[in-house]
Parts: sequence; structure tokens; C-alpha cells
Amino acid sequence: MRDPRELGGAWATFQRHAFADPSPPLAPYVTRYWMATWDLREQVNATSASLDADESEPAAVGVELAPSRLVAPPRVAASPTALECAYLETHVPRTRSGDPHVYALVFGQVVGVHVDERFVRDGRLETAAMRPIARMGYDEYAVVEQAFRMARPS
Repeated sequence: MRDPRELGGAWATFQRHAFADPSPPLAPYVTRYWMATWDLREQVNATSASLDADESEPAAVGVELAPSRLVAPPRVAASPTALECAYLETHVPRTRSGDPHVYALVFGQVVGVHVDERFVRDGRLETAAMRPIARMGYDEYAVVEQAFRMARPS
């Protein structure tokens, strides 16, 4: 596990799916957004299915879990990266009519980072080697297979 300070004190945010109860989680969490990669694309897609609140998403999609080190919830074992987070707050946005939205944004601070060391070269994470995927819209996705560097202007 890497020290989160190595990643510049990263913060994690994610949208809670089917959010109905505005009360905050009572424990730390591992972000539901695990690294979506080409190798995990079928399981990632399967997580978009609607499940009852008492159904286990990992069990439903056949994802093996592994213990976290600093928080109680487990992480996705096959994911090349995972963020362990301490809960900070929940923000429920309002619709244009002023009503609370059905979704909420949960903010947490990263307290632990798991990185598969196969993807670390010369002290840097080789993101393209993990082949992350991104949803583009509709049923289309993109896969990152090449990265390049550009110096930022001073």
C-alpha cells in the first residue's frame, strides 16, 4: 500500500447510486469507483444493473474482494488500484425546482492507496499499462493504451 501523500494528497468523490437516505455513512469506505480496466470491462458494465438495497453488488457481478488495510470495507481484488477513504461529508444538491435531488455527492479523504506494483516503473504509475476504460456515452467506451508527457508552462 502506498502513502496517499505520494499522490499529492488526493481526494476522492463519487456519486452514490440510488441515494435515498441523506444520513452519512457511519464508517470509512473504499470508493465504489474502482479502476475500470479493459480486463474488468464486463464486471464494470454489470455494476450498472439496478439491484435491491440488500443485494451485494460484488456477488451479483462475480467480483472477488480483498481486505483493505486502513478501513473496514473490502476492495476489488482484481483492480490495479483502489482508494481507501475516510468519510468527510455528503452533499445533496437541489433540482432546479429547489427539491433535494435523488442523488448525492459523498466526499472523503484518501487515507490509503493500493497500487499493483506491476504497473510502477521508476517510481511512477504507468496508467496506460493498466488499460483503463472510460464511458463516452450511450454504449460506447474508450480504452487508454498510450500516454504521453507534456511539460506545463511555468
